[in-house]
Amino acid sequence: MEIKKNKKNLRRDLLNRDIPPSFIEENTEKYSRQFDKEASEKHSYVVFKLGNLWLALDTKYLFQTFDEKYIHTIPHRSDGFLLGLVNVNGNLELAFDLKKIIDVGRGEPIVRRMLEVGNGKLKFVFSTDDIAGIVNVSTDKIEELPDEIARDSFFKARFFEHNTQVMIIDDEAFFRFIEKKLNE
Repeated sequence: MEIKKNKKNLRRDLLNRDIPPSFIEENTEKYSRQFDKEASEKHSYVVFKLGNLWLALDTKYLFQTFDEKYIHTIPHRSDGFLLGLVNVNGNLELAFDLKKIIDVGRGEPIVRRMLEVGNGKLKFVFSTDDIAGIVNVSTDKIEELPDEIARDSFFKARFFEHNTQVMIIDDEAFFRFIEKKLNE
């Protein structure tokens, strides 16, 4: 009986003992340094499919995703690239066909969804064939594209997600092109 009581006290004393200050300081420093390192080495992208190509756009440009909606054409202005206007929560937003500017091949749409994106000066929507979601990509997983490929496209880099190549859109070139097309 006495042995059982002593074991019980030992367990309680072991769990209720004070933690040495050096242990707290050492682990606080270790884990905060590791957290900062991990946070600074990741980029967040919305990944979507156009045709046969999976694309990624920085999430800072994403406003929302929604089921495909009816596009109202604009007389004498809807030209294939600019499709028209879409009602998004009571606001009329420009709708573009990205397949007209990005050679994506032909693919069967799995789920027709729309993305609303913007850069502060411009906000618009476009249809996608599928949306994989938001992914956080470590910078060491991102591969820069050769200059000749990046120069002739809207892509600046790529990464692989579940053995699938995902091309990262060069957001500056992308939004600059959209603005230029609007001013034509």
